[in-house]
Amino acid sequence: MAMELPPKIENTSEFASMIKQLRLNHPHNGHIITAGELSLSLNRNKTWISQIESRRIKNIKVDDIISIYMYLMNTDKTNAKECLKKDYQILVNKNYIIKQLLEHFTHIIIEKYSILSTTTEQEQLINLMININSGFVNNFNDFLHILCDFDFSLLTELSLEKHDEIINSFSDIKHKLNSYHFQNILKKLNQESLKIIDNINVSDRSMFDCMNFCKKCMAYISQLEKPEMETLLNQSGIDEINAFISALQKYTDNYFSYINFDVQPLQENTLAAKHTVFSNLRKYMSKMEKITTQCDEYTKCLSPSHQLGSEFYKENFWMNVIEQPKSVSDNCISSACLIEAKKDSHS
Repeated sequence: MAMELPPKIENTSEFASMIKQLRLNHPHNGHIITAGELSLSLNRNKTWISQIESRRIKNIKVDDIISIYMYLMNTDKTNAKECLKKDYQILVNKNYIIKQLLEHFTHIIIEKYSILSTTTEQEQLINLMININSGFVNNFNDFLHILCDFDFSLLTELSLEKHDEIINSFSDIKHKLNSYHFQNILKKLNQESLKIIDNINVSDRSMFDCMNFCKKCMAYISQLEKPEMETLLNQSGIDEINAFISALQKYTDNYFSYINFDVQPLQENTLAAKHTVFSNLRKYMSKMEKITTQCDEYTKCLSPSHQLGSEFYKENFWMNVIEQPKSVSDNCISSACLIEAKKDSHS
């Protein structure tokens, strides 16, 4: 049965692309007609075709589309309508195929996930889907170039030796990507560590700016703890981790000299040594984040004339903290202390 066109056609990204390609494939007078020229030739506003191709127009009358076909193909209305029907049928069929594939793919993923017996296997599947999604969103053209012609079902027809050869080649690619990722993490870790040192005492907000740089460093170190990164950790990685520890110590010595800095540098590339250093770093950073947050709350209690950096702040805040060792050990500065400080600052 012949396909009937609806009165209006939804201007999907595929349809808009189809109209643009139609314009590009049908030159006039020896050159490709522009969207503006085509609009004016059809006695429409100059931006009309551009609005269709960019999907600013959401729905288009079929008669308007036929007029585009008639002009570009230099044909009558009947033939233009038939050409539109054929193109639209192909478009509809492609969309139907994609929808069917996506529904089938979703069903398979959910089914596979439900039969996985361990948390590790479930996490692997979730990670796979996250990576596929990331590839489509961020690197679609690369993803398409690498995998569009790769029929994974063929792996089941190969001998064990050839099967393993192909699988291992993918493992090599993954290792190479992880290696580049590892180097990129070290580069960013180095940049944030330098920012900590460079920003100490630069401004009244330096204490809090430096803590934000410290938190970014910890985020990068957390990435280095992942299994795929752990095997790549070499001396340059150890040096960057120790550079951050050194910067964190300078931060502590400058703003919190009364606090004992008890994080030792990473001396050897062993699982036990890394676990100890990373664990100590997390505990220390948790303590310092709380204290820095309390400092920020304290400064907000002060009058504008007694803000951070003033001699009043340095003398009164440190004195309050030093006189309350329990507050320091518990990472807590009492509300009473803050209220009292606010009263003093206004007096």
